[in-house]
Amino acid sequence: MPTLQEILNNRKSMLTKVAQKQEELKNVEEQLHALDKAVDDLLNCTGLEENTKGLLQGFSTQPCRDLIKKKKDTLETLGRKFSRDRIVVGSSGKARVGKSTLLKQISGLDDNVIPTGDNLPVTAVRSKIFYSSTKNAATIFMHDFSSFRDNVLRPYHEMLELGAVPNGIREFERVSYPAPGDPIHNYSEKMQVMVSQLREMQSALPSYLNHLTGTYNTIDLRDDEKRAGLRKFTAKPGHGDDHNRPYLAVKEIVIECRFPKVEAEHFGFIDLPGLGEILPNAEKRHLENLKDEVDLVLLTKRSTATERFWNDSDSQLLEDLKNINESLKENAGDFLIVAINNEQGTTPDQLQALIDDINKALNPGSEQRYPVVVAKYSDQSDVNKNIVLPVLRHLQEKLPVMDRRMLECVTDMNDCRSELKRILDEVNVFIRTIPVKELNEEIDKRAEDLRTKLQGKLGELIKEYDLLSVTGENNSALAAQAGKIDREIQTWIENGFGRDGKEAWLREAQNKNALKGGYLGFAEEERNNIRVEIGMRYWQITDSIAELENSFFEKISGVLRECFGDLVPDLPGREAVQVLADKLGSSVNPALGAIPEAIRNLLETRIDFRINFYPQIRTELKQLEQDIVKHESISEDNLSWLSDNLTVLASGCSYNIVKSLCHSSMPYRVFWASLDMFADSLIRHRNSLQDFRRLVRHYGNELWPDQFKEMDSHNHMILALRHVAETLGNI
Repeated sequence: MPTLQEILNNRKSMLTKVAQKQEELKNVEEQLHALDKAVDDLLNCTGLEENTKGLLQGFSTQPCRDLIKKKKDTLETLGRKFSRDRIVVGSSGKARVGKSTLLKQISGLDDNVIPTGDNLPVTAVRSKIFYSSTKNAATIFMHDFSSFRDNVLRPYHEMLELGAVPNGIREFERVSYPAPGDPIHNYSEKMQVMVSQLREMQSALPSYLNHLTGTYNTIDLRDDEKRAGLRKFTAKPGHGDDHNRPYLAVKEIVIECRFPKVEAEHFGFIDLPGLGEILPNAEKRHLENLKDEVDLVLLTKRSTATERFWNDSDSQLLEDLKNINESLKENAGDFLIVAINNEQGTTPDQLQALIDDINKALNPGSEQRYPVVVAKYSDQSDVNKNIVLPVLRHLQEKLPVMDRRMLECVTDMNDCRSELKRILDEVNVFIRTIPVKELNEEIDKRAEDLRTKLQGKLGELIKEYDLLSVTGENNSALAAQAGKIDREIQTWIENGFGRDGKEAWLREAQNKNALKGGYLGFAEEERNNIRVEIGMRYWQITDSIAELENSFFEKISGVLRECFGDLVPDLPGREAVQVLADKLGSSVNPALGAIPEAIRNLLETRIDFRINFYPQIRTELKQLEQDIVKHESISEDNLSWLSDNLTVLASGCSYNIVKSLCHSSMPYRVFWASLDMFADSLIRHRNSLQDFRRLVRHYGNELWPDQFKEMDSHNHMILALRHVAETLGNI
């Protein structure tokens, strides 16, 4: 048979399988939640037929999720059990049957550590007693008020329906608990006992208040004085000492020591709550201990003149054992040993009557499913021979089998698969009953209508710019800007070409003429100055060019917004078209063909002053290059003539530039060409309709938010339901 260490090692190796199954169940649980959501979404979908709603409303995954939660809880328990470094036996039984005496004999400890008494229950706190070849100590773990409130006071308040639990010590002191026989509370006899216990806890608060520290203290059991001081924390007070209860501050005591009659590393006992104790939630606490902390239950029975039979609390323990894991329903005997305390005063007939009654309840016929052992608990040798050694042999034989059975039972997915199959059968009925609505025909129609509408709107705009490119009319912004520049130039000319009047210009001409030895050089210089000044001033029409571009893109964005709806934001022209290009250009699935590229190309439309207008201005400026000098000598008359001649030339040049700009068709030719190319790329190429179908399929909800959304949402929900069902079907 395997040693206890080998059993523990084998348990550790099974933790991997526990973790794998936990992950698998988590995945199933997530898919069930997704399935519930998909069904709820369909139920909330407008336009769903009433008979379909009726089917969906009756659907529930709750039974399966309850089953999975139960498995997950059991796996968590097994994980804790398999992670322990000790094999632990739970000592159970009613009060005053000898449980504490048994633990004293096994551990060799005295009454100060494991208190016992005659006829009255004296064990006050739960003890864990573990074998150790190196330690001989007791560690006392104390409550703080928070854990005392939650673990001690709260169960009483809930069972007795006393309302909110005190949040602090002073509040606990002030609570007015019902007095014995209080007619306001129709308590049963058992509940009256609980009220008395609660009042005793309240009145004894000064005796344990200073111990509610939440800390722990380790006591060397070899120190007689310290060991003697333990009793007040482990035993209930004697009669008449109700106000001295320091044990109420103790959460638990862990004892580590060598057992005098047996060497058993990695082995120990836990003193379980007494069966049938008058404590709130005693049964719940008992079951939690059975699940988490023990590997075998040793149930002590004792035959007395008044009680010698298998009773209700024993039967409840057996049911609790079977509820720990499904595998124990048929094999609970592996988890339970019945130990009979055969003390003096028990006659052979009483002992045999007890054994017969136990076998009648647990081992009918010749089948010995539940081991029964007998020992005198006051005799250490008898306890070791007839209790401890049989328990160890039973653990070595049965524990590996129990571990394997419990793991196999909880990791068996047949029950889950059966429940999942039922769920998926229902879902498949939904899927057949609620077909996906046909979108292809609607998409084709919408795409063709959209393309036709855009073709018409673009056609109107193309015609408008085509006409303007011929007539050059309606260039109001450019004409206004050019007229303003011309008026500024005329003022500059009248002001002596920028010299504070004609007289100032004449004086400067005379001075320069004297220096240059004739007015030919001066006239040439002045003509160049005029050409440069006029040319530079007409650079200002770039503002009007920008306004022309803005007008063009405002018209384009208006057409696109009218056709594409919410896809085109309510922003200034070029900016709105840019947002549309960015949005469509970022689409990967489905690809929108030539549409994004066509819009990006349209955004490249620019009117460049240097390229589109300045050549016209330079052409008009050439008239200033004509030979204006007819005389070789200068006089005041000739100088005045030069001023007049230059004035006429400069004024006429500016006028001709204005006329040329106002009737220029260059911007409109650019806009017309850009729009026509846009129509080619967007409307006229052979894959245009396919591109528009993709656009409608991908952006239908934004193109027609009130018409496409319902159909698309409905289909999305059906497809989501199908996807979750397929995923669950593959688990």
